[in-house]
Amino acid sequence: MEKYYDNNKQGMELFRKKIELRDGVQQLISRDGMGGCLHLCGSSMNGFGTFSSDVDMALVFDPNVPSMPKTKARRAITRLYTCLSRQAFCTNVEMVFAKVQLVKFFDSISQCDVDININNIVGIKNSFLLRSISLVDPRIPPLIVFIKKWAQSHDINCAFRGTLFIILSGFAWQYISSRLVSHHPSCHH
Repeated sequence: MEKYYDNNKQGMELFRKKIELRDGVQQLISRDGMGGCLHLCGSSMNGFGTFSSDVDMALVFDPNVPSMPKTKARRAITRLYTCLSRQAFCTNVEMVFAKVQLVKFFDSISQCDVDININNIVGIKNSFLLRSISLVDPRIPPLIVFIKKWAQSHDINCAFRGTLFIILSGFAWQYISSRLVSHHPSCHH
């Protein structure tokens, strides 16, 4: 498990590329007059990312509103889609209208798949919570990365297909796993 983690964890060079991508997309959004602040979140930020992890971002228009009404989010997604579709580095740009509406694309510079949602404040907070947990106990990131790989290899990690993670989100699995590790008898002194 630890060997798998060490061989597959996201390195600093890839993390820097993801930050540069976020900064570049933020500039495009600002130039287009959309407003909002783009946040890196998900496994890229929480300490559980691998070299093959996608890039999750949240475009936040109002940090005091945990989610945006669907019609307003749909307009923002459509405008973001139009903006990104004109960029040479963005390929396979598509809109996804699910529980969390987003724009997906492949970034030809970082070679990463990218998902940008609108105003998913809870996702950002979950990322920071998991990041804090991952820093407390060094056993947690290898365990979470291993569980995610196991779920992928058993095809039970796709919300779009209604598999296991639709019942219990990736965040919930990661949080539960970290709680199990922290309550294991070997942790008590």
